[in-house]
This record gives sequence, structure tokens and C-alpha cells, in this order.
Amino acid sequence: MMLNQRHFWICAFCLASAAATPPAFARLWNLSSGETVEGEFADLHDGAAVLIQAGRELTIPLSELSADDRTILREQVRRKRIADARQVRTWTDQQGRTIRASLREYDRVQVILLKDGRKVPVPLVTLSAGDREYVQGLAAREKADALAFAAAERGPLTSWSDFNFGPRVWKIEANDRKPEHELEATLVAIQRDEILYTTTSGAAGRQAKQDLSIDDLLYLAAYREAKRLRKEDIGGRPDLRRWSISGASGEKYLQARLDRIEGDAVVLQSPEDDLRVPFLSLPDADKQFVREELARRGSELPAGWEPAEAVVEAPPGRELREWHVKHLEPFQAWVHQLTPDRVELRSKPTDVGGWNVELAQLSSDDLEYLRNKFPAESRLNEQLCPHCGKGLPTYVYSGEYGNACPHCQQWVGEPLPDRTPERPDSLARADVQRSLREARNEADRQRADAEAARDVEEFRMSSRSYRGLFKLAVFLVIAVLSGVGAVITFVVRAVSGHGRRR
Repeated sequence: MMLNQRHFWICAFCLASAAATPPAFARLWNLSSGETVEGEFADLHDGAAVLIQAGRELTIPLSELSADDRTILREQVRRKRIADARQVRTWTDQQGRTIRASLREYDRVQVILLKDGRKVPVPLVTLSAGDREYVQGLAAREKADALAFAAAERGPLTSWSDFNFGPRVWKIEANDRKPEHELEATLVAIQRDEILYTTTSGAAGRQAKQDLSIDDLLYLAAYREAKRLRKEDIGGRPDLRRWSISGASGEKYLQARLDRIEGDAVVLQSPEDDLRVPFLSLPDADKQFVREELARRGSELPAGWEPAEAVVEAPPGRELREWHVKHLEPFQAWVHQLTPDRVELRSKPTDVGGWNVELAQLSSDDLEYLRNKFPAESRLNEQLCPHCGKGLPTYVYSGEYGNACPHCQQWVGEPLPDRTPERPDSLARADVQRSLREARNEADRQRADAEAARDVEEFRMSSRSYRGLFKLAVFLVIAVLSGVGAVITFVVRAVSGHGRRR
């Protein structure tokens, strides 16, 4: 009977040990290339299997293993993680109390410990900082394993053109502060421990990576790969050209290609990002390029994008005269073409290009020459400026380029409509980063105020304690002095009585 019972406990111990310890043996691993590798599984690190072969480590990416071997490896990794987590260790709570137990289960809220065959649930927030980091490390490693196998099953990204760089729904996992929820937003930047995003309403925010789902983490990896492929593809295209972009921070230049037309804007495709620019905010050279490119592609030119029709076509040999243009030295030229707001001047009849000058930049003598030379064709308004009395061209009242007299620069006519161009996406990202910096600064200020208030309260409490101790010390001194006085009085009286008796 004793022998059978002993055999029973030996078998039970062996079964428990086999369940707790993953099998460690060498096997042949099949690669996707058709080759085989013999080795003993040791660990999974950075998306690669670590095998022991003849006493040395061999690293094989999961994507190079066959699908069947990835399934086998996934089970071995799971058993190893369970065995590592269930080792008996000392757990400490925030009061310093300890318990020797093994970890059976855990989530973002609590852990379940096994002590003497009894399950003990413990809230995660009551554990010490070191134990919380230990559990969070287990959860992070488990998520990293799942992410590595999912990425290997998905395979590498081969094209960026169909990748969604725009808004998507993010699934945020529950933690000790917020329940599980969804967020529709566009990824702006990937940082070390968090991501920056903008919502569909334009609000900026940030989210910790540890709370993202496996699908979201896969999206981040694909996002990086798509950005790399895009940079290699767009950066090597021959149709890249230099564009002049005007924004709130001034004029800047961008190497990009014309991709498509969206409404009243052109979409420029740079190696880094797509940029939507209103057509009317482009300089004349870029506008003309857009017209020619659309014609080459056989696309219809949107309404209002046509070049301004010439009012007069000046024949070659038109009178040469000296022109005075602001910010330019005087030069000899003849009128080649005149529009309601511009004049094109050429120095020779055979020249292909010349000076395309706004009428507002001409001197009063030049404007008078145009008014007298082309009275019918030029459409120059004969209204007089109420400030200087000189004639005003039509554009002053059209609101197209400005409501200022070209002679005295005084304001004339109705106020201009708001023609603020749309802000490019790069400026929107700058606004996002500035909002995040302001939020961090505000959080730092609130934290500093809280620490200052706590220091003041501690000082008040310590002052009260010191006052209490001082009062107690004074009371004790008075009591001691009273006792000493009583003793002296008693001795004096005793000595006096003894003398009288004698």
C-alpha cells in the first residue's frame, strides 16, 4: 500500500513537471526556401526564433519558417512563457507585506496568485512598483509574441499606393484608467512609446502604444514600411519639379509631382506626404505648368483655371519706351500683351519671354501711357482716386489684387474678401506638435503647482508639530521648577522646625 502511494505521488510530480516545463529537444525546422535547419528552440526575440545548434545560437526570422513550423513554434513559445510566469517568487504589496506564490493568471486589473494550492486574487494597483512592472513586462512580451507571429503571417508590404494613410478606427484596450473604446483618427507621427494623431474634427492627441490592439500595432509597422517604399518610389521619379508654396509662415519650396485634381486644388505628391494646395494660391509659372500637364494627360481644365484673355495683342515693332517698375531698374521694352491687371513687356520682337508686370507696380507715367495708347482695349477705369486725384485702374475696385491706389497707396473701395489660403498639411502637423508642447507645458505647470501646495501643507503640519513640542517642553520645565520649589520649601520648613525644638 505504501509502495503504490509512493508511485502515485512520483507519477503526479512527473506529470506536473512535464506540464510546467516546455519540452526542449532538437528538431529539423523547415524554411520557406525549402532548406532545413536542425536546432533546439531557446527563445523568441525581435520577431525571430533563437535556436541552439551545436552549442551556439542561431537566429531565424519567423517569416523564413514554414507555416507548419510557425504553428509548432507558437505552441513552444506559449509553453515557455507559461513556465517562466509560473515560477514561485516573492510578491510585495505597497505596505511592504510579502508572499511567496506563483502567478496563475493576470490582466490589466488584477493578478491571481497560487499559494499552497489556493488561488489568491490581488488587485494590480495594490502591488509594489517592481511587481507591477514585472506583470506589465509579461503582458508586453505576450503582445510582442502575438505581434511577431501576426506580422510573419501577413508578410512584407510590397506596395504603398493602396495603403491607407488617412483616418482609420483605432481599438484602444482597457487599462486601470479607461475602459476599452474606439477612436477614429489619422496618424501624424510615431514616437518611442506613443503615437500622435488628429481626430476627424481636427483635435490633436496622443496615445500610448501599450494600449493599442494587435491590429493597430501591425498598422504602425506597415505605416513605416509604406513610408519607406513611398520615399524610394516618389524620390526616383523623373517628373518631380520645384513648386512654390505660400502659407502663413511665408513662401517655401517643395520637390513634388502633380498627382491629381481635387475640387479647386491640386494634390502634390512629395516623397514624404501628399499636399493639397489651392490652385489660385500658386504662382503664375506653376499655374501654367498645371494647365499644360492636364492638357498632356487629356484631362479637362476646371472652370476658372483658364489664363486671363489678352485684351490687346500688340504687333511686333510696337513703340519702344522706358518703363519704371518698382524694385527694378528702368529698362527699354515694348508692349506685347495687356490684360485688365497685367502687362507683358518684351525688349525685342524676337524674344520668347519678357517681363510680366502687375499694373500696380508701374509708375504713374507708365499707366498714363497705357491709358492714352490703348483707351478702348485696356479697360482701364477712368475713376479718380479721392486722395490724389489720379486715374484708377479697374482692379482697384475688382477686389482681385488689392484695394489700394497704385499712385498714393491709400485705401480705396470696399474691403477685400478673406482670401486666406488653406493651410498645408505640414503646417497642420506643426500646429499638432505645438498643441502637444503646450499640453505638456501645462501639465508640468500643474504638477509644479501641486508639489508646491504639498510642500506648503507639509510645512504647516511640521510647524504645528513644533509648536506642540514647544508647549510640552515649557509645561515640563514649569512642572520641574514647581517640584524643585516644593522640595526646597519642605527642606526649609523642616530645618526651621528642628531649630525651634532645640
